[in-house]
Amino acid sequence: MKHVNFLLILLVIAVLPLAAGGGQQSSTQRSVDSAAIVTPPGQLPIVTEPISLTIGISQNQNIQDYDNLHQTRYLEQRTGIKTVFDFFGVGGDASTQLALRISANEKLPDMIFFNTPNWQNYGSTGIFIDLEPLEKYRYYYTERMNEAGFDAATQRRIQAARTAPDGKRYAWLSMAPSGVNTFRGMNFINKVWLDNLGLNMPTTTEEFFNTLIAFRDRDPNQNGLRDEIPWLASMVDASNPLHFLLNAFVYYPYDNMESNLGVIDGRILVPWTTEEYREGLRYINSLFNEGLLTESIFTLSTRDVASVASYQMGEVNRLGMFSGGPTVILINNTPAIYDYTCQISLTGPGGVNYYPQNPQVGLNQAVFITKDCTYPEAAYRWLDYSYDWETSYTTRFGEKDVDWRWARPEEALLDAFGLPGRWVEINPIWNVPQNKHWNYIYAYNGYMTSGFFSDGRAQIPGSWNADRWLLFRDLRINDGKDLPEKAMFILYTQEEENSIIEIRNSINTYRRECLALFATGAMSLDRDWNTYLSTLNNIGLQRYLQVVQTAYTRTYR
Repeated sequence: MKHVNFLLILLVIAVLPLAAGGGQQSSTQRSVDSAAIVTPPGQLPIVTEPISLTIGISQNQNIQDYDNLHQTRYLEQRTGIKTVFDFFGVGGDASTQLALRISANEKLPDMIFFNTPNWQNYGSTGIFIDLEPLEKYRYYYTERMNEAGFDAATQRRIQAARTAPDGKRYAWLSMAPSGVNTFRGMNFINKVWLDNLGLNMPTTTEEFFNTLIAFRDRDPNQNGLRDEIPWLASMVDASNPLHFLLNAFVYYPYDNMESNLGVIDGRILVPWTTEEYREGLRYINSLFNEGLLTESIFTLSTRDVASVASYQMGEVNRLGMFSGGPTVILINNTPAIYDYTCQISLTGPGGVNYYPQNPQVGLNQAVFITKDCTYPEAAYRWLDYSYDWETSYTTRFGEKDVDWRWARPEEALLDAFGLPGRWVEINPIWNVPQNKHWNYIYAYNGYMTSGFFSDGRAQIPGSWNADRWLLFRDLRINDGKDLPEKAMFILYTQEEENSIIEIRNSINTYRRECLALFATGAMSLDRDWNTYLSTLNNIGLQRYLQVVQTAYTRTYR
């Protein structure tokens, strides 16, 4: 189905010039003086007379009545703009529906509130408008950027993520700094077991191997049974355990990077064809051979791991280590939150020790203003208002003083990283049935303290949940072990994208399958390695890397 959808989108792109010129006026050709009703930047309400803006959005199954959500009413009351919703399916492929509407030359909503592939082409053919001429209406965005003090690399990524190869800016991007999400490769080790066995936290791959052996064999939970599980993880979780181990041998970024590629001084690096990668796989295979990792990691869900890790009072902890975030693995008021601490990244036999991170500015979901928007200036001001602090937190966390509140100065609360807390969560409502917000991040809800970004979630001492969040504090022991450049937000021309889409998909499918097979021993790192390399080359690896390098250089250098 995804292949069919991609072909449909390519077909639409082929007819985009016709669709864009289908007799409908652009925002610069309309008889309405759309700029005349917009108040100066930073002034509320945004418009001098009530108007409506239509939002194209993929309906979230947890939300039944968008019209009466707190966020919907909040925005209308403050901005003077009524929101009308145009649903592009329920949790489905909204991009395909958009492509169908464009091919039929149907009138589009004023704004599109979902990511869509090849948005650059929708922009260059006039479906989405260039936002740069509207940047004179910015106010709240400018305030947040001035407060943030982004470094040069982050500023380049922000610009690259919203700029098409034609040099125009069609995307309004969410920026959600999160210290927690920065450290995707989370692993937590049982400190009680370490103490019971008289062991220190392992810091090398050799020590780590021996520690897992001890967890398996030396009865660290002291119940007289050989019932311990050394390490449990799920490959479907963001905290991929195999990536954690590979980074003791070679720089291996996580899956949000282009094909797990690295970059040094502008040069694209391929970790998964190197001898260092092969040695990392040998080490991983030794863990499988000893039963310290099992093939269950390829099938277990996060919920499965949580069911083992979250033992209850009166039960015995059977788990030595887990991969993943404590807020999803340790649940149901389990006392296990007091058993674990963050595992430091490992140093391999060659002295390698990397800990790749997400960029601290999460550039995720996008918004686009379409050619059919009657009031583009008002739409841009409306988006800009999402960078107001209260509005930003309302769109992410719900109703102020009901679902969240500002932390009071006299409380002197700290966040999970020991930094000053900005707000307190009262009623967590993300990804659950609720009537507060759209469950779509399009704003900015983080801040910087001492060079580190956090969402500012303050913790009230003394509660189980606050103690659970404290587990994140030690993640910063793995800070400073990343490379500064990232193979992400690479902007390809349509010709480039068309030339590599099948190659990229085939390469990534094959190498990920081989990673699992090499790790478990189903493929031999001696007999099958050269076949692995030659197959990648036959698929088109060199052509793919040539295009990636060209596009990366154009995007960032």
